[in-house]
Amino acid sequence: MFNKLPENINDFNSIILRETIAAIKLNRFSENYDYCRYSKDGIDRSTIFDVESSEKNFTWYFLNLQRIYNAYSVLTDSTSKRLYLHLLAFRLGGHLSVKIPVEFSESKKDNLWSNYQKFEYSTTSEIKIQGNNTIRHFDFEYEGTRYLADVTHLKHYLHRKQYFFNRNKVSIEPKNGDIILDCGACLGDTAVVFGNTVGKKGKVFAFDPVDTHLQVLRYNAEQNPDLNIEIIPTGVSNNCIDADPILSEKFNPGFNSISRHVPLLTIDKFVNDKDLKNVNFIKMDIEGSELFALEGALKTLETFQPKLAISIYHHFDDFFSIINFLKERSLYTFFGIGHYTIHKEETVLYCA
Repeated sequence: MFNKLPENINDFNSIILRETIAAIKLNRFSENYDYCRYSKDGIDRSTIFDVESSEKNFTWYFLNLQRIYNAYSVLTDSTSKRLYLHLLAFRLGGHLSVKIPVEFSESKKDNLWSNYQKFEYSTTSEIKIQGNNTIRHFDFEYEGTRYLADVTHLKHYLHRKQYFFNRNKVSIEPKNGDIILDCGACLGDTAVVFGNTVGKKGKVFAFDPVDTHLQVLRYNAEQNPDLNIEIIPTGVSNNCIDADPILSEKFNPGFNSISRHVPLLTIDKFVNDKDLKNVNFIKMDIEGSELFALEGALKTLETFQPKLAISIYHHFDDFFSIINFLKERSLYTFFGIGHYTIHKEETVLYCA
């Protein structure tokens, strides 16, 4: 799909509609389905075409065509542009029609996946907290680094390289000595990976407003005393709220602070209060609050121009609004995207 990249909005619309409609008519990728994510209730939806969702998504597309095209035009490299078109077609046509060209694989024939599996080792965790996924105790060495954490998985960050963008000699990723804001740290999987990456000269500030997450996050920080991780028990947004972390019986990676009374900080206030002399990298996966958090970080972005890795998949409008918001402020010259599942989730915008 999308061998030709559109150069104007009319061409864009024509190519998207033509390619997507052809894919709906001609393809039937029943294997292009994530059972772990979408069949937790035991129902096999791999052969179901979701007509209602497709209709809603086409309506969203037509209502926002200009803004979607503007975001597409901002993307710097052709790989990001082509990936953006595939992701849009996937939203319109669904898993039976469109395969997203991801840069990872988990097939038995993939050497990188096979190599990672040789090293990854986990046992039953002593932490007894309920959630949609099981917490495992990971303890293994990979590419010369020991990873020790009680989390649900690490493969997204070590095998799939989520939040580590390297393409066509462009690198947007944490580096040794970096100061990182890990917004949406949850159980601490990214904090541990980032902590190992930045080393003792760097530092990871791990933000989360959920008490259950913070308990596990602290546990993971304590079992990695050599990693420079500081836990910040708040969420980030465009306003500040003084409150206690929200109590929850289960851990919930999909927790959203919108319309809830949870502790919140703006990144600008946090950086000012901490008197930080630099911020090198900001990662955000905060379940739809990313645009609010960026609004509360404008001074930090203007002052330090940190590398960004921002999730843009939680709300449909995030697919264009976050890209356009950052472009309008003329803070960054490179905009690229990566995607880390075979379905619609885990699209990350990278800026430098």
